[in-house]
Amino acid sequence: MRRHIRIIGLLYVLGGVSLVLLGLAVALMFGGAGLAGLAQRGNEVRPDVIPIVGAVGGIFFLLASLLSVPAIVAGLGLLKYRRWSRVLTIVLSGILLFIWPVGTILGGYSLWVLLSKKTEPLFARAGSG
Repeated sequence: MRRHIRIIGLLYVLGGVSLVLLGLAVALMFGGAGLAGLAQRGNEVRPDVIPIVGAVGGIFFLLASLLSVPAIVAGLGLLKYRRWSRVLTIVLSGILLFIWPVGTILGGYSLWVLLSKKTEPLFARAGSG
């Protein structure tokens, strides 16, 4: 089970970092698109649209960060066998079940491993810190 826990921890960390980078890329793309004048109608620059396009990119980055930070924290905690990380990952896995198909697979796999009777003692021995 240690191998499965390590795989889940790494997947959560890599997935969280990837989501932050995706959010940053979208924010830069939307902000750059607005500033570059892609919000034009013919030759007319529409300055009223530029802040809206930038705000959409910023909101996407904020949401991506809010979703990915708990995943990164949970993954790092799993790699160190922290008791709290098991609980956090179980909660996040339950949420992931609704994100078809990758989230469903990762969430189901995580729940299978973390709710196993063989897994629980590994976190109990590691302590709560």
